[in-house]
This record gives sequence, C-alpha cells and structure tokens, in this order.
Amino acid sequence: MPRAIMISMTIVIVTYLAANVAYLGVLSPVQMLASPAVAVTFANQTMGVMAWAMPVLIAISLILTLLYMTSNDIFFLIEMEGFGFASVLTMVFAGQCYLRYKEPNIKRPIKVPVALPFILFLISFSIVILTFFQKPTESLMALGLVAIGIVIYIVCVRWKHKPKVIQSNMDAVSIFIQKLLIVLPPDNADEVDWE
Repeated sequence: MPRAIMISMTIVIVTYLAANVAYLGVLSPVQMLASPAVAVTFANQTMGVMAWAMPVLIAISLILTLLYMTSNDIFFLIEMEGFGFASVLTMVFAGQCYLRYKEPNIKRPIKVPVALPFILFLISFSIVILTFFQKPTESLMALGLVAIGIVIYIVCVRWKHKPKVIQSNMDAVSIFIQKLLIVLPPDNADEVDWE
C-alpha cells in the first residue's frame, strides 16, 4: 500500500506540473490572471472546436472527487472512473478523426498522422464496450456522470442568454467560491510584480 500511495502521488504531482508548464507555455501571466478558468482559456487557444471538452472533463473530475469522498467501495469507483475516462477518450479520438476528415486543412498546433487517433479510438472504444458488458452498473453510472457534466456545461457555458435570475445566481456562487478560495484576480494586472 505505501508503494501505491507514493506512485499515485508522484503521478498526480507530475501531471499537475506538466499542466502548469503547458499553461505557461501558451498563456501569459496576465492572461492567466484575467482568466476565470485557466484550463478553459488554455483549451480555447489550443484545442479549437474541441475546447468544449475541457469544462466537461473538469465537471466529471469534480463529481468523481465528490463520489470518492462519500463512497465506501473503492473498487466500484475505480471501475466507474476507468469507464468514464475511456468513454471521454473515445469521444476525443473520434472528434480528432472527424475533424481530420471534415476539415483537413484547418490550422492545428500539433498535427499527427490520422492513423494514430484512429487506432487510439478503436482501442478506447473496445475498452468501453468490454467494460460495459463486464460492469454494467459502473458503466451506466459513469455515463450518467458524463451526461450530467454535459448538461452542466450547456447550462453554465454554452447558454449565452440566460434569464437574469439564473445568471445572477451563477455569479453569486462564482463570487462566493472565489472569495472562499481566495482566487480573485487583482483589479489591475499591471500592478502585479512578476519579479
């Protein structure tokens, strides 16, 4: 068990460090401070039409974290998260294949041979199908979480002309969380001393 803890902590730390290096490579410090969600701003600048995936993945991650904190059966959660992750990967790789077919000349930061996302799509899809037949309860729950994340994304991000009561409630929750976590950006980014 101690080895598993050390390995998992190392993976998490390396993943977060790599994400932050990527953010700094694409966004300036001023852009990061001005952004309400750095990962979403990063996705908008690097993922093009697939940028919608980032808020969905964040919502899934949040819901899974809440489930981890309230569940007694860790193996159930591992199966459910593995299925959810494979499902999201399947959608991402399918989207890459679709875009390479429909818009082959679009500007991309990294252009890999189309065979790579196609092969990865087939592998991820196979994992999804096999897991669905072996663990249907976990699979359906994970699909439900993905669906909830998509609904949250549509309501909170894509729906531009919300009624004032909904928008004001969303703003109040955002402000409360920002104050609670002390993540408010400075009023003037020029006042920040970067040295």
